[in-house]
Amino acid sequence: MRNLFLLISFISSFVYGQNMRFIYNYTSIPDSLNKSNVINEITVLELDKKGGKSIFSSLKKIISDSTMQVNAAKGVYTFPDPLIKTQYVIEKDIVKKDLFFYTQNHTINPVFKVEDKRKIDWEILKEKKQILSYPVQKATTVFGGRKWIAWFSTDIPFQDGPYKFNGLPGLILQICDATNSHCYNLIGISKLQNNSYKTLEDNSYIGSKTISLEQYIDTVKEFKRDPMKSIRQKIFRNEIFFTNEQQKSEYLKNVEKELKQELSENNNPIELNQKVEFK
Repeated sequence: MRNLFLLISFISSFVYGQNMRFIYNYTSIPDSLNKSNVINEITVLELDKKGGKSIFSSLKKIISDSTMQVNAAKGVYTFPDPLIKTQYVIEKDIVKKDLFFYTQNHTINPVFKVEDKRKIDWEILKEKKQILSYPVQKATTVFGGRKWIAWFSTDIPFQDGPYKFNGLPGLILQICDATNSHCYNLIGISKLQNNSYKTLEDNSYIGSKTISLEQYIDTVKEFKRDPMKSIRQKIFRNEIFFTNEQQKSEYLKNVEKELKQELSENNNPIELNQKVEFK
C-alpha cells in the first residue's frame, strides 16, 4: 500500500510540474453496418503548460509528420504513414477557451482551421470509481449528436480531455458515447521533452484557411453530394497532369471508386451532425 501511495505521489508531482503527454487508446466503429470491425488507435493529448495550449491527434500522425519534416529538411520527400486513421489535429487554448480543428494535411486539398465555439454543457453525477489508481467521477453530456459518458479526476487538475472534450474540473480519463461507437481510455502519461517535435509546425499547415464550424459543415455536405468536384476542378486548372486521355479516364474512375467506398465504410463519424468527415 505504501508503494502505491509513493507511485501516485510521484506521478502527481511529475504531471503538475512538466509539459505532459496523456496517451489514450481510441476505439471506434467506422461502419455502423459492420460493428465487428473495431479500430484501435493510440492518440495523445499534449499539454503545453507554459504556452497555455493543448494539442490532440494520433500518435502515428505526430511521428509521421515529424519524420516527413526532418526528411524534407534533408531534401528527401516522403509520404505520410498510410496506417494513420485519425488525420485531424485539435488545438485548444486553455486560457482563451478557443478550440480549432485542423483538417488533414499532405493532400491535394487545402488545410482548414475550423473554429469551434460550442460550449460543452456537462452534468456531473455522484457516481465514483477508480481508473489507473486515480479516483474519478462520472459526468454526462450531449455533443455532436451523441450522448457521452465521461470519467474525470480532480487529482489531475487540467480541465481538458481527448478530442474536443474539455471543461470538467479535472482531466478526462475515459469517455465513451452511449453506443460505444467511439471510446477513449487513458493508458499512460509521459513527460514531453523541450526539444520534441511540435505538432502544427509542419510546413503543410502554413497558410491554412480559418473557417467557421458552419462553413466546415457546408463543405462536408457539398463533398458528400459531389465527392469528385474538387478533383475535376484541379484537372480543369491543370493542377493534375496526364499524358493521355486514357490515363485521365482511369485516374478518375479509380478515384471515384475509392471515394465511394470510403463514404460507405465511414458512415458512423464521431459527430453525427457531420455525417461524413471531410479530410
